[in-house]
Amino acid sequence: MLDAVVAIFSAVVGGSFAHFLQRSQSKQQIEAARSAMELERHRAREDRRESYELEQLMRMSETMIRFGRVAQRVFSTTTTSLSIHGTGQLVDVPRSLAAELVAARQEIVGEILLILDDDARALVEDAYQQLVVAAEPKSDSGVEAWSAWGRALTAYNKAQERIAERTRAIYIGELLHASETLVDRSPS
Repeated sequence: MLDAVVAIFSAVVGGSFAHFLQRSQSKQQIEAARSAMELERHRAREDRRESYELEQLMRMSETMIRFGRVAQRVFSTTTTSLSIHGTGQLVDVPRSLAAELVAARQEIVGEILLILDDDARALVEDAYQQLVVAAEPKSDSGVEAWSAWGRALTAYNKAQERIAERTRAIYIGELLHASETLVDRSPS
């Protein structure tokens, strides 16, 4: 009789222990699945942010190129007129070119605020301001106009370099992420 009680007791304890182990493993599996899902959501958010930032940086670079070209044409018109007519006279920029400059200014202003990288945004804002100053029709000396243009080009180049640097950093990060994903999925 004692053997039967011990056998029943052992079966109950063994079953309870097996149930406890199974439940513990289930909780661990659920937690592991939850962690994996959270990691995947985090990666998806990061991928969306990087994709948006890349798109924005490329658009900003193209917008700056367009704005720089228009500003350069206005600057050339201004300096040519100053060299022909001399200083002291306000330079008249053709209306179509002035309208292009206004449109390019509006486009770049709309894009600047969307840049996520603080350094890139500050450099683009500075380049924009310098280009605006350099492109405005002047009645002063050509020396000051050329000096303003030099400052504008320096600021423009710094902004474009930062945009390119940030773009490369994102692509390098994507390459690293892609290689990690391939390693994670490779058969062991």
